[in-house]
Amino acid sequence: MPCGQRPLRRRLCLQPMPFFLLHPKSRSNGMFAAALIDDEACLWDDPRLRLGAEIGSSWQMPHLSLVQAGRRATSVLFNPNAIVVSEGVRDELSMFPELEFLPVDVRGHGVFFILHVVATVELPVDARAKFTPAPGGNLFTVEAFPAAFDPPFAFFRVLHPMGAAARRPGGVARAVYLTASAAERVHGCAGEFLEARPLPSK
Repeated sequence: MPCGQRPLRRRLCLQPMPFFLLHPKSRSNGMFAAALIDDEACLWDDPRLRLGAEIGSSWQMPHLSLVQAGRRATSVLFNPNAIVVSEGVRDELSMFPELEFLPVDVRGHGVFFILHVVATVELPVDARAKFTPAPGGNLFTVEAFPAAFDPPFAFFRVLHPMGAAARRPGGVARAVYLTASAAERVHGCAGEFLEARPLPSK
């Protein structure tokens, strides 16, 4: 082994793992790049999507529509309660076992798939995070993960802390976090509509 190679490898191992926050990409005018979908009342929500568990066996395909008249269906569709992707994007991301793809009928445009992240982790003790006010105390977002944090998943969500109102039914925060390999894959197949925002390490 060449002199100096071992210390270099040791230093690399001590580097914190980079993490990212998955987020719909916005255009310069502030509008989402992805087309918006919803039901006729613009109230579509499925609380099961906020649980850290697979729900495909009990899933019944909802029927949603594009909200903006005359807009084409993009390969990623957005709803405040879900990110929905085309069959092509689904196929590109199907290599990640922590993703469940739930079918959605988009009227006039065929079947799309909710990107449902089922892998969950406990909030690391040393993470920097924001919470909703008491008495709820639910996790709002993680602003930074500790440098030693090393989850076994490329995509994951974070459970609400023990004692929080939303934790009792097994709830997780809405935010989806991902590693560098997952961020690269998302950028390659859906970078026009989704972005992976880097998070600092703590």
